[in-house]
Amino acid sequence: RDEAAALTRAADERKVVERAKGAVVRYAGLDEDAAYRRLRRLATDSNRRLVDVAREVLAAGEVFRALDQQADGPARSPARPQDRRRGSLVLPNGHGGHDGTGGTS
Repeated sequence: RDEAAALTRAADERKVVERAKGAVVRYAGLDEDAAYRRLRRLATDSNRRLVDVAREVLAAGEVFRALDQQADGPARSPARPQDRRRGSLVLPNGHGGHDGTGGTS
């Protein structure tokens, strides 16, 4: 009985981590492996469980979605990897930041 509950809890925690990994992929423009490593590193560096960090990431995502819905303009979507050009940062207004090559994107 305790073993079944532990297995269910472990499966639920894995789902939370997977959802958080997806959020990091979307918001940071990383691939899944890099997103997982970033979550794992944050958990290790802050001496917290991975699932606790994942829950915080998901909670932050909810806050940003709520803020986007309250904004005067249309909600913006997170940067997509295809929006990143030659190392430049695509800002929320759609303009590129300085890319370190003497020009802007």
